[in-house]
Amino acid sequence: MNESINKNHKSGLWVFVLLFGAYLVGNITISMFIYEEFALYHQLVDVLIPCLLYLVVTKQPVISTLKLNVGLSVKNIWRIFQLFLASFLVKYGINYLVDVVVKVDSGEVTMQVLDMVPDMWIFFISVAVIPVILEEVFLRGVVLDHFRDVTLLQASIVTGILFGIIHIDLGQLGYATALGIVMGAIVMVTGSLWAGILFHFLNNFLSFAVLASLKKAEEMFPELYDVEQILQGQSVDLTPKDEVYMIITAVVVLIIGGLLSVRYVKKMIKENDFKDVDSQVSWFKLFFNVPMGIILLVYLGMNLFLW
Repeated sequence: MNESINKNHKSGLWVFVLLFGAYLVGNITISMFIYEEFALYHQLVDVLIPCLLYLVVTKQPVISTLKLNVGLSVKNIWRIFQLFLASFLVKYGINYLVDVVVKVDSGEVTMQVLDMVPDMWIFFISVAVIPVILEEVFLRGVVLDHFRDVTLLQASIVTGILFGIIHIDLGQLGYATALGIVMGAIVMVTGSLWAGILFHFLNNFLSFAVLASLKKAEEMFPELYDVEQILQGQSVDLTPKDEVYMIITAVVVLIIGGLLSVRYVKKMIKENDFKDVDSQVSWFKLFFNVPMGIILLVYLGMNLFLW
């Protein structure tokens, strides 16, 4: 490793600013000037290339810096699967609350991708392969590697928020942040990026499997199924009373999923004999600084522009 690089939360946030900027510029350029189909694979250009350039320019060993040289034990794989099941509850709870309370469609971006793909194999690659690997390289590989002066909880929460931010879409911010916190924690605890990749793959593959099944059912029985209508809940007219019950259910499910996630992460910490750092960095300093201000301004600006 290049010891001349002082890795801490501030350098991590500045690296995120740099790579997030490259991501936005690349994404916008591809969307405006390159044929639409390539937009499905935009992360090969606006995520992979900037990350590799950063590692090469800073003279860091790619494999060890990204924590790809550390495997996963069977017990870790089992815990990750348990966390995936718990995260399904978290994701359901957050998405329902966002859809109903905030009135933002959390599945709009996924539906846009589904409309663009020519077949289900391309959909699988563009949802469950490319973003899984490259988003992990970006967030839990390059950026998280800098958060060495903060605790597990601090690093997980900050990088989880950054993970929500790179999705740009407000509808995805909530659940992406929650899942990003979990992925940050398990990568730090195991010391392996494969932990994040596995968890991320399970989550995205579930979305792919559900949508692919609904799409197939729509093709076979067009008079019975409408994917967009099913996902947006337009087929069910809820009374205000029913809506309150559904909101309460979503909150309960979210709490249960959150508590289970904390439990399984704690088990992983114990099983991996993880030793946390004694951080002297305050939560205030973590969030109130120049790079974080730039990140939030860019994020809000992009959403106002898209809106």
